[in-house]
Amino acid sequence: MTPRQSETLNFIKRFVLKNSYSPSYQEIADGLSLKGKAGVHYQVTALVKQGHLRKVDKAHRSIWPS
Repeated sequence: MTPRQSETLNFIKRFVLKNSYSPSYQEIADGLSLKGKAGVHYQVTALVKQGHLRKVDKAHRSIWPS
């Protein structure tokens, strides 16, 4: 896991614990001070493939820690 992936995963975990729902890509980008959502998509996709996150297809706010 890269440092950026670790940072992304930790942000998502904290967000879910605090809010009881998963963050949007825009909220992740804002929380990590990223300029756009494309980088978030890349990191989330990698974390899903690695098994750290699970994602419900075609659903909003569907990113959950595994």
